Amino acid sequence: MKIVDKIADWLDTFDELKNRSKSWYLSENTQKIIVVVMFFILLSAVLNNLYQAGFSWYWYFVPVILIVFLVFLILGKITQKERKINTKAQEQVHEVKTIGVNFNRPILDNLFHALKNMDKIDIEKTDINDFYNVLTLPFENHNSEIFFISITWGELRYVLETFKKRFGIGYAVFEASEKIYRNEQLITAKAISNNGLRTNPEDYFIERIDKCLP
Repeated sequence: MKIVDKIADWLDTFDELKNRSKSWYLSENTQKIIVVVMFFILLSAVLNNLYQAGFSWYWYFVPVILIVFLVFLILGKITQKERKINTKAQEQVHEVKTIGVNFNRPILDNLFHALKNMDKIDIEKTDINDFYNVLTLPFENHNSEIFFISITWGELRYVLETFKKRFGIGYAVFEASEKIYRNEQLITAKAISNNGLRTNPEDYFIERIDKCLP
């Protein structure tokens, strides 16, 4: 059984690495870096071929201009796509009335206690009912808020990613709720996406969170 457990752990680790690699690859900054790298590779190849063929120096400007134009065109397309995504997200933000986590009460209670025992929740401002209300009920039905403390962006992202994967809840929804704080500051979708990838949760944190979930 220990061997089976080890294999299962390796598979889980591989899946997590695959998801993080995909997120890194699909991010706007990564796409731009890839385009720039391809630009220099292509430019070097073209200039080398011109040099080998013995063309005059002024011919070098033709491919340079064309490649620069192509790079700016691709970057423009990436930025345009990102703007459309952001616009759509902003439109959805105004319609958010609830986060809509659909876990039953015992599961969320266990998750709250796990975070509480790791000192990741400010229990003076957030009790177990606040935690449940914010994640499941329409905002108009309560005044509850969740205050995370001493939690890294990577840890927070791991928790919210659980809801995102299970129920399709985007980071923009958590931001739009204006109910979730990290170190006294309202969280943002951009901070969760970008900062959350820079730090990874410790194994003990992942294990304790995963034990709470079905």
